[in-house]
Amino acid sequence: MKRRIRRFVAHQVNSLRRCIGAIRDPRHASWVRIPLADVVMACLYGLLANCRTPRDVEAMLKEMFATGGAARTVSDSTLFSVVQGLVPTQVRDVLVTQVRGLHRMHALRPVGLPVSVGTVDGKCLVVTSHDANGWGQAHHDPATGKVTHHLVRAVRATLTSAAGKPCIDQMPIPADTNDMGVCIDFVRQLHDTYGEGHGNLFEVLDFDAGFCSELNARTVDGLGYGYVFGLKAGEPTLLEEAQRLLLPRLSGTPDAETNERRDGLRFRRRLVRTADIAGYHDWHHLRQAWLVRQEKLDAKGNVVETEDRFFLSNLPWNRLKHAEILLLVRNHWGIENNTFNSLDVQWREDSGVWCTKGHAPYVLGLLRLVAYNVVQHLRCRHLVPRHVAKPPDLIPWRRLFEQVRSALTLPLDVLDRLAAQGL
Repeated sequence: MKRRIRRFVAHQVNSLRRCIGAIRDPRHASWVRIPLADVVMACLYGLLANCRTPRDVEAMLKEMFATGGAARTVSDSTLFSVVQGLVPTQVRDVLVTQVRGLHRMHALRPVGLPVSVGTVDGKCLVVTSHDANGWGQAHHDPATGKVTHHLVRAVRATLTSAAGKPCIDQMPIPADTNDMGVCIDFVRQLHDTYGEGHGNLFEVLDFDAGFCSELNARTVDGLGYGYVFGLKAGEPTLLEEAQRLLLPRLSGTPDAETNERRDGLRFRRRLVRTADIAGYHDWHHLRQAWLVRQEKLDAKGNVVETEDRFFLSNLPWNRLKHAEILLLVRNHWGIENNTFNSLDVQWREDSGVWCTKGHAPYVLGLLRLVAYNVVQHLRCRHLVPRHVAKPPDLIPWRRLFEQVRSALTLPLDVLDRLAAQGL
């Protein structure tokens, strides 16, 4: 396994080196002592190895330099100053190039579904004491009215149908709006980046209820994608009609049912759906509605908790089987449980960001996504045996980061030879 990890890390590092050359150096030419490519790669090395601070990155680079794994060391102050001035859109190109490369390798094929699904959701990148150049959303003390902190936010998309749940894009959320306010721009950005002519990375876009509106749905439909929107009180007329059509059907045989045991409890999920809502209330593109009821049962089989979740979709009736609908709904949480949770728990995105000045929150957010995609793909796909009845447990995060760090400290010529061997 160690050699397999080293080959993969070598291949990814070489690929990243090739695609960071287009990033513009924010420093004055007379101040440049270390090439920008080396500074950006130093950031990526630190994120791949899960370094906690820029000082830890500097220490790791000294270790790498001693073993021939790095051409030079980079100080923490250089890392701190450079990431503030990088242009986020140029750093985003690195993420896009990475995702397109994984797509060309057929590494992003859907698992258990006939369609690829991109899930969209908002995320707080960092809490700061300043307004982050006008991008931070101010929060006030209700008693005094004074600003207590600012939230720097972004909307992101994860390919939840793929085994590695890679994050494929990010867009900043301005201080004066919210997730809903940037939804259309973000969907169009996704289309321009990954749509027709760029590999058609996904067929369906999946949103929670906070994005649900006729305009957003019409935009997604008009671009040629299927949509799945969570449905709550924000669309009261549609919700009332979906409840009227679907709730009585739960008294009969559901269209699909799954059972899962976790922490001594059993979770039962039942699906019912209807096409009678098609075209309702000016939603001319709407074709069907789903209801998924999740019940938590104790050891005796008694229901102790019930949750109903409603969804709207423009997908043709036969595009997904009933079991596939349940899987798509379950996969929606991949953006929370895999992407956001991993970034917060493993990379400490919401509590241990390296720098909050200038463009750093968005730049580091993008570089963190690049590192997440590498390590998550390695953990959830590359190291998982194929065509086995029951794959083994995933390698623990800490052990994996240790193996990645060990691979990064190999001499550069060894990494080059490993990369040349392919995957």
